[in-house]
This record gives sequence, structure tokens and C-alpha cells, in this order.
Amino acid sequence: MHQYTTRCPLTQLSHPPPFHPTQLQHAQQGCPCCLNQLMQKNDGLVHWVIRRYGSDPLSYDEALQAGRIGLWQALRHFDLARGTAFSTYAVVVIGRHIQREGQCYRRFWRTLPQVFPAPLPHLLEEAHRSLLIGAVPSWVAQLPPRLGHIVRRYYGLDGSPPQILSTIAQTLGITCQRAYQLLQKAHHLLALPIHSWPIRLLLGRTSTQELRATLRAWYTFRRRGQATTWRPIR
Repeated sequence: MHQYTTRCPLTQLSHPPPFHPTQLQHAQQGCPCCLNQLMQKNDGLVHWVIRRYGSDPLSYDEALQAGRIGLWQALRHFDLARGTAFSTYAVVVIGRHIQREGQCYRRFWRTLPQVFPAPLPHLLEEAHRSLLIGAVPSWVAQLPPRLGHIVRRYYGLDGSPPQILSTIAQTLGITCQRAYQLLQKAHHLLALPIHSWPIRLLLGRTSTQELRATLRAWYTFRRRGQATTWRPIR
């Protein structure tokens, strides 16, 4: 086989023919100059195949790379003696290469079978309950000390049994009605988004309607208890 160590004379012509048989023969024998020039001349076939038949699931650049490999193979194996136009032969080869690359992509990125069994529903419920229980102490710790003490004693969050409001009121030296008012204030404070956001995320209670209702309830509570100091937010 002839070794092309210098620039091919056909590539130095000012207006080379679009598809010269001798140039194709040189390219198939190993002439890099003729091969590169034929690749550049027929690169439009690759774009035409992609636009005509699509490139799913490949991107346009990936399909273009696969199509150019197909064009290179078509130039290497095309036989002029068969009497077929090169574009007819090349379109088929380019399309097959793009299709084969797409099949490899689908096999590589297919959904893997599930190796581990899905967790049982009761296990998910237990995990969710554990997260909620673990978030409650930090949630209540955001309250002022007096309100936090009432909430912990009323619901038994400090490890002791829950207590009624009259017992808590006697411990604090206040009336039962005042203890009830402080407990209601603690409830409204805990429901505010700035304090309850981690709990709301766990419970899925983050809708705009619920947040607005919480703020309205807080403003109503303040208006009733502190009518002289509350100012509406404009």
C-alpha cells in the first residue's frame, strides 16, 4: 500500500471536484488529506440525517459525533463499482451508527432493578414519629421560660406525667384562668411559621392558606389581649 507522507496534489487544487474517484481511492488507501477533505465536503449529510430522523435519546452534539464516525466508515468502505451514489450509501451508514449509539445510551442509562426491598409502611411511620418526637424539645425551647415551663408540665414533656392547669397555676402562684391564657399564648407562638417551620416540613403543613390562617389567629389573639400595644402590619 502506498504511504502518503506529503500533501496530496488533489487537495491543492483551487476548485477540487465535489467527489473525485481518485480522491476517494487515495482516502481509502490511507491519505489523510483526501480523507479530511471528503469528511468536510460531506459533513452536511450528517446534519441532514439528524434533522430528518432525529437523535433521541442523544443530544445533537452526541448524535453529530456518532454520525461523523458513520461518515468515516462510509468513506472507507464505499465501492464506486456498484453504481450507487455515495450520498445514498452514506445516509444509511450514518443513520445506523446514530441508532446504535442511541441503543447503547438506553442500555447504559436504563432504570436499574430494585435491589433492596421497599421499607414497610409501619417502619416509615415509626421513623416519621421518631423525627417528630425528636424535634419537639427544640421547638418548645424557643418559647420564653415561663411559657415553656407551662407547656412542658401540661403535656408531660419533661418526663413527668401531664398535669392539669390548676396544679400548674398553684405551682406558679397564679390563677387557673391566667394559666389558661398563658397556655393559649404558647400555642399561638408555637404555631407561628418562624417557630414551627421544621415541624411543618415534617407534617407537610406548609401551604400558603395555613400560614395565613396562623398569622390571622395570632393577630386576633394579640388584639384581644394587648389592644393598646398591637399594631397591624401594613
